[in-house]
Amino acid sequence: MRLFSFQFLNKKVFWLALGGAFFVSAFYGLPHILISRNLATEGKAYHPVTFFSDMDEAQIYAPQVREVAEGINSFGDPALREHADGPSVRAPLGASVLGFAARLIGFENAWILADFIFPPIIFLIIFSVLVFLSGDSTLSLLLGAIFIFSRDLASLFPFSLFYQFKSFAAYFKPWIAHPVVTHLPLDRLFTPEWTFIPLGVFFLLWLMAIKKKMPFLFIGTGIAYGALFYSYPFDWVSVTVILGMAAVLFFLRREYRMAMFQTAVLVIGFVIAIPFFISFFELRQFAHYAELIGRTGLEVGREIRWLLWPHFLVWLAAAISAFRRLEIAAASIFLGALTVMNIQVITGYVPQPEHFLRYPLALALFIAYILLVPHLWNKFMGVKFQRFGYTFLVLIFLLMVTRNIQLQFAYAKENVARFTLDSSTENSFVWMQANIPDDAVVLSPSVVTNTHLLIFTSAKVFVPPTGVITSASDREMLERYVIAAKIFGMGDQWIRGRFSRSFLETRSHEDDLRGIEDGIALHLFHYGLYSREPNTYFGRGGFRDFSDVETSVAEILESWRISSETLLQKYAFEYIYAGLMEKTSFSFSVGDMEKNGLCLHEIYNQENVSIYERCGK
Repeated sequence: MRLFSFQFLNKKVFWLALGGAFFVSAFYGLPHILISRNLATEGKAYHPVTFFSDMDEAQIYAPQVREVAEGINSFGDPALREHADGPSVRAPLGASVLGFAARLIGFENAWILADFIFPPIIFLIIFSVLVFLSGDSTLSLLLGAIFIFSRDLASLFPFSLFYQFKSFAAYFKPWIAHPVVTHLPLDRLFTPEWTFIPLGVFFLLWLMAIKKKMPFLFIGTGIAYGALFYSYPFDWVSVTVILGMAAVLFFLRREYRMAMFQTAVLVIGFVIAIPFFISFFELRQFAHYAELIGRTGLEVGREIRWLLWPHFLVWLAAAISAFRRLEIAAASIFLGALTVMNIQVITGYVPQPEHFLRYPLALALFIAYILLVPHLWNKFMGVKFQRFGYTFLVLIFLLMVTRNIQLQFAYAKENVARFTLDSSTENSFVWMQANIPDDAVVLSPSVVTNTHLLIFTSAKVFVPPTGVITSASDREMLERYVIAAKIFGMGDQWIRGRFSRSFLETRSHEDDLRGIEDGIALHLFHYGLYSREPNTYFGRGGFRDFSDVETSVAEILESWRISSETLLQKYAFEYIYAGLMEKTSFSFSVGDMEKNGLCLHEIYNQENVSIYERCGK
């Protein structure tokens, strides 16, 4: 086995790559086939993304893709019409790619195609990295497949927390229990597994540039780094730190030319990111900017994350070993991981830090261990144990494939209902597409309905399904919800209760329809209501003190009592949607609407759905 020698493409490498990509494509596309077939036997339509298939995907990512698919070129607020032309709070690259595909083949077809195309692309990128590093195509095939089926394997080790060990062990469990609610590690490619494609391209070019020392490769690396600013914030933050570490380590090794190249990559990336920073500073000008980042879920404080000390110990030891062996790339990644997981010491806050381990560091550490382990293997194990090593990798691969094949069939069987709509709702959306103008604002107090309106129609909504996609202030979101709830006949006590800490602490984990609607505060504020203390997202936090939210709700209710007409005129809407969710979870009454001074006339009434148009609109 020749390690760390470059092997040019040949027929064996080509056919292994093609075969592996085809296998991954079929594997990740299998759920679509199984679920659509199961639904077809019941005479139901298959929808690859709904609120119930994956909540984050439906609430956060699908509206962005729909916006691009509809031909909207500006990336603003995909939910609220008043903020559509403002700066976007979400990175645009993934929406651009999937949205452009949706223009060509349709929104839902693009979503299905993503699972057939993107995982094999990720596999090919990882396979290319591994072939370049090891020169062993068979080894690269096995390791690449293992990564595809166990994305965060490298970042779970050495299991600082028990749940990390449980996640690790689950990858090798040959038999699974029912019901299954888990996706594959890299499916549903926009949540945000999509980002492994630009991230993988960066690492491929970066490693080639370091090994080959060619300036044009560093230019390409800089371009790939710049693209990360438009892909996923955790990616560019991690890579920025890793590049900085590489520049410092090359300087310490007195390889000044290589240190300069790392700096050049940073400079090129920052130049490409200028539009990103312009948009970022536009958001910074908002008086409620702190609220926008608060909804992403912050940990506030400058404490070192000591609960991950086993990780830090392993990474530091690995960095020292790699540095001594002149593997600067690996040393930079290990030191970068240690720094990124303590970035709050520098910044004073960090949003959802476990995302670093789940996404960018999952790939970076996998590559770093591949760079480091062969040295240790050759030193301590020798050539005679290489067959044992291959056998061990094959066993891991077979265990993973066995589990994941079962997982797909079990998932399709247990979760088929998550990928369809009831016929009355589906028919109403079809009618709306044909009869309601694009960007018309539709009012509903339902989290589920507002999510589906943004996915299945061209309408905007009155209440955003989640605060993490909108640039509206907390106060505006609360006002919009109170107006909608009042129009649907809900009393002051009921509304105050939904934004009460004591209520949410007992209802936050319910996943039935009533529990979803009752958890409106959790949707509007995303993770903004959770504790902002260090290590919140590693299982050591609860709700923060959100008396500010409770106070705002009380003030808005008082404003409604004094003059409901004034509050009604503050935000525009043209239609009111009253479907199954509204009639199940709210006290729907046309009479209540008229009492609040709304002039409405019914324009649609089929099965369980009624749609009303506001007079004069």
